[in-house]
Amino acid sequence: MVWLLTSQITLVNMVQKVYSSTLLSIGSFEHVLDLGVRYHQDYVNRNHQQKSYLMTGASLVADGIDRPAKVINYARSDALAIYLSDKISKGDWTFTAGVRHEDIAGQLHNKQTGSKYYNNQYVFAPDLGVHRKITDNIGILAGVYVGFSPAGPGNSGAEAEESINFEYGFRYEAEQLSAEVIGFYSDYDNLIGRCRASDANCDVGEEFNGGQVEIGGIELNAQAQLPLNDALDFNSQLSFTYTETAFQTDLLSGFS
Repeated sequence: MVWLLTSQITLVNMVQKVYSSTLLSIGSFEHVLDLGVRYHQDYVNRNHQQKSYLMTGASLVADGIDRPAKVINYARSDALAIYLSDKISKGDWTFTAGVRHEDIAGQLHNKQTGSKYYNNQYVFAPDLGVHRKITDNIGILAGVYVGFSPAGPGNSGAEAEESINFEYGFRYEAEQLSAEVIGFYSDYDNLIGRCRASDANCDVGEEFNGGQVEIGGIELNAQAQLPLNDALDFNSQLSFTYTETAFQTDLLSGFS
């Protein structure tokens, strides 16, 4: 038996961004200040109707069973984000400090029950990074920043996902070759899981928290550009990621 679920329309209704950059010199330090403002609105109309088919004579044939809709709803989010960053340079050192504030207003209309839900979420996310030039081509880097993934609009019953993320590694840059090796570690406080249209025994978009999760690994990236003649270049890219992850708290989920 084959199951089909229809239909879902997701649209980004409006995205506006105001961005400015200012260069300042204070003593022996050079500052590049960036300020950004973004307004984002999106919404989704869900109408997941269950239909099932039988394989008969090498063809799909509807079984004729009228099943109720799994979910019919309308969800919308309006988000306003503001960020400020300062790139500070002196000699071989470059420091980057920034902060982002975001205000997210959500609403959910369950068209099957007529219920409407609303929620508001806020995040204050700082970050700090450092890069030191060892030679003209080689540098070392490190950074720490706060990660955030909001819960769904309306009364989702789950908390927003938050994490603290660290990265550290080496970077090589030349005219025809660039490469970097980056180690990373992320500490999630409350990982979010969501019910998908194909999942059973849950409402589409329903969320739950999976507890604390730690993720670590290493990334390797390399790019090369070799000129073959005046009109033709040979480009190549290599990417590799190794990741390990583990839950740090017990989790008992009723989701399938």
